[in-house]
Amino acid sequence: MRDAKAVKLLLVLLVAAVVLSLGATAQACPTCAEGMSHDENAASLIRGYFWSIVFMMSMPFTVLTGIASYFYLQVRRARRLQPIPQPLPIAKLPPGLVLPSLRG
Repeated sequence: MRDAKAVKLLLVLLVAAVVLSLGATAQACPTCAEGMSHDENAASLIRGYFWSIVFMMSMPFTVLTGIASYFYLQVRRARRLQPIPQPLPIAKLPPGLVLPSLRG
């Protein structure tokens, strides 16, 4: 049991080391990073890329939230328009009438 934990820990540390060592490789597209790193006017272009990615990633959540809100409001409206069930009227018995008992 102790050996299995040591192997898992070693595997996790190995994966973490590999991921951290590849950080420079995954930093950016080499052409974009090299081409824009020395240009001060590229800052607005980089901001534009950033905002376009943010908006593209937020659109599915925005659309699904809008659809879910629409159906939620439709259900609330339908429940509000349903008639309130009235209790059944109790038949008035003439005075002195006794109902038979179900007890034996």
